[in-house]
Amino acid sequence: MTNTPQPYERLNAFIADAPLYKWFNLGEHWEEVNLRDAGNVINTDKVYRRCEHPRCRTERPFDRMAGEGAYGFAFHEEPGLAVEHEPDAPRRTSGRVYAFSFLCTGCNASVFQCWVEADPQYEQQGKKRIRKVGQVPPWDISPPADLRDAFGGDIELYNSPYARA
Repeated sequence: MTNTPQPYERLNAFIADAPLYKWFNLGEHWEEVNLRDAGNVINTDKVYRRCEHPRCRTERPFDRMAGEGAYGFAFHEEPGLAVEHEPDAPRRTSGRVYAFSFLCTGCNASVFQCWVEADPQYEQQGKKRIRKVGQVPPWDISPPADLRDAFGGDIELYNSPYARA
């Protein structure tokens, strides 16, 4: 028996853990998914990620927050872009952006938000993909407390550009 992740497990990992601007090809996992249906496909109800709240500090399930507005599922078009079927519509340089908000089930306090963009040529063959364009909280490379204590005064080298050279 293989241990290959199912499509929604891969999508879940993409939303929770992918670096910004990485593409995820929906066409590889779902045979027919047009742009109108893409919102329903990527509308995942749960992600698993580390919660940094003092009550958790471990990996937890985060449930999607329902509702409209800042904490619900929504998508929007870039400001000022005309609808594609209009004859004088400007060339689309970005695709629809989908926003997601998730709440930690452990502490009910930590919120994870993520934005993904559909490829502007989504309806073309091989372009049925999305990419992560934002997340809150942002990625953080701050060292954990025990590492800060161990390094003492030299901890500033941890984030130093000279330490990576």
